[in-house]
Amino acid sequence: MHLSQAAATTDSFWPGSLDGWIGILGDSTTFLIAIVGLSLWLRGRNPVVSFALRNDRRRTIGAVLTSRGYGRITTRRACRTAAERLVLGQRALTVATELRWINETARDHRLPVPIALHGIGGEPSDDLQRLSIAYRAFAHRLKARGLLGGGTAPILAEQADVAARTGEYLMAQAMFAMGTTTADARGSFAIGIPARSTQLRLEHVRIGEGPGQGIDDIAVSHLAERLVFPDTFAETLCRADGIEPMPLPLRGEADRRLLEQRLSGKFFDGTLPSLRGTVRQRDPASGWVRLHLVLAEAAYSAVMATHNVGDRGIGRRRDELSGAARVLTLSCLPVTSDEQIIVVRRSAHVRTGEGQWAVGVNGNLEMRPRFGISLDRDPHGIPDPRLAIVREAAEELGVDLSEQPLEILGISQFDSDQEVAVSILLTACRVPLTAAELAARGRYSHATEGRWESDGAILAVPVPTDIAGVESLLRWTLTAPDHQPHLTSALVALTYPRLMEEMNGDADAAHDYLRKLATSSSPSPPPPGITEMCSRR
Repeated sequence: MHLSQAAATTDSFWPGSLDGWIGILGDSTTFLIAIVGLSLWLRGRNPVVSFALRNDRRRTIGAVLTSRGYGRITTRRACRTAAERLVLGQRALTVATELRWINETARDHRLPVPIALHGIGGEPSDDLQRLSIAYRAFAHRLKARGLLGGGTAPILAEQADVAARTGEYLMAQAMFAMGTTTADARGSFAIGIPARSTQLRLEHVRIGEGPGQGIDDIAVSHLAERLVFPDTFAETLCRADGIEPMPLPLRGEADRRLLEQRLSGKFFDGTLPSLRGTVRQRDPASGWVRLHLVLAEAAYSAVMATHNVGDRGIGRRRDELSGAARVLTLSCLPVTSDEQIIVVRRSAHVRTGEGQWAVGVNGNLEMRPRFGISLDRDPHGIPDPRLAIVREAAEELGVDLSEQPLEILGISQFDSDQEVAVSILLTACRVPLTAAELAARGRYSHATEGRWESDGAILAVPVPTDIAGVESLLRWTLTAPDHQPHLTSALVALTYPRLMEEMNGDADAAHDYLRKLATSSSPSPPPPGITEMCSRR
């Protein structure tokens, strides 16, 4: 190459003017920004993403909170904490997490929770609608962000999706909040059963077959707090789960030693639902009535110590028990295709009700995951009693109820010689099997979680078709010494609409009739047509 050619090449490479240098500098800066941004995005540490999560939440949801009197500094801090925990992987992306965040923010301002019932300081329905709109705006702002605004980060897309679903959920809650009503007195009554030293208190029982006569659906608001004894495994587990512990003091060291003894060996200290309240709501658009359950959590040790009498608990007498854990259990009466109610006998291995006849499906809502058991949460991450009943049916009877609608019969609370202040969500379900076919499904029940609760004996009880059959069934269960309160409550609630029809809608007459049946001096014989079978295992 000649020297003149080399000089020409050099002159063409280097810019000959200030504009040329400015162009190169601009291109280089853009390239470096893109490289740095891509590197930070791949590492998940993009400060632009954190800013987007924090700022967009503050400008939408935070604006609603401040309009209700929440302090600007406190709201700003809450939005920043939510964004930081999400980026660091310390916060799950679910609707339930968003609801918990609002509940905790409201609680910091000493407002009642859950917000799905009480709102955030104003009229509940209006508050929920405003929050719904804010969450949708939050989702839209995140989706509208461009490259330099962090819009390509997957975490923003995931947060936008959760925000949109939270908005839809809150709008549905707002509709039901418009129609909050009190419990129908006709479906609320108490029955004393002298034969078993048991007192039943039923609420929200269906009073007829027409629209609005009973509960069409259930909803749950979950409070992130758990009743535990201090310095126990349950408290350690509570803190590991990020749940606020609610300490329950023991009376002394003797109680602690007895509690540890009761929990040793085969017994576990799992987490059960604690019923804090129920609210009846009606959606004015659809006319549907639902029962809104407010659930917190309680360690099994707290349930055992505050609900179970004598050696079934920690040695306390019935009048010494407070029922502070407010445990909620679940019951489902399976009704087969050949019109038989399935009743099972509890085994000798259970802590309460051993050897007694019980509803076909009985169990608890799993409030936290444990090995071998699926968590009973809906797609939003909210506890779902329906999923728990489906799981319990598979475990105990080997039957799949996932495609079968549940009929909500009501709520019962009972005191007996074994337990006090235990609440039950009463349900029934049609099963597309005959009684014989269902009994044969016992071989598919869960070896660990299901078979130990029942001894394999099954009663197929014909569904009553007239008032004489209703009276025979009720007289039997109200006077039998070996029926669990769960079974008696469920059978009373199942037949109550037919009884109300016979009494021409006179609730007082129906209640007096039930109480009269329960005070019979001797046990009544079983209704005709009952078949005893054995679950084939």
